[in-house]
Amino acid sequence: MLWKNSQRLEIHTSFSAYLFKAVHNNCLQLIKKEKRKLDYQMMQQLKGEYDTSNPGEILQYNELSKRINNAIEELPENCRTIFKLSRFQGMKYSEIAEQLAINIKTVEANMTKALKYLRSHIDEYVAN
Repeated sequence: MLWKNSQRLEIHTSFSAYLFKAVHNNCLQLIKKEKRKLDYQMMQQLKGEYDTSNPGEILQYNELSKRINNAIEELPENCRTIFKLSRFQGMKYSEIAEQLAINIKTVEANMTKALKYLRSHIDEYVAN
């Protein structure tokens, strides 16, 4: 990939420093992606543990899950799409912006809006 983009590539430091930073950033991205996968697996595992717990916990988990899913569906269409691409498909904001042909700032604003809305619905549930 580096060689393919060599005509457009502008390196303002030494090549080895540039290469080190590129590898470093790619490693960080991979770690974040793997963390999201592990978090999802952990949630699935916890869900399985709830399945063997007492009926009250199962009911509470199902109610919270239903509230979260309903709140996601109540989001405006663009906001909901961006949220699902980010959280359920593990896409980066830049990938979402590219796929939807929108500005990355629009993606960030919609994610902020979605998370704030979901947080308010969860806080409302926890307060009850």
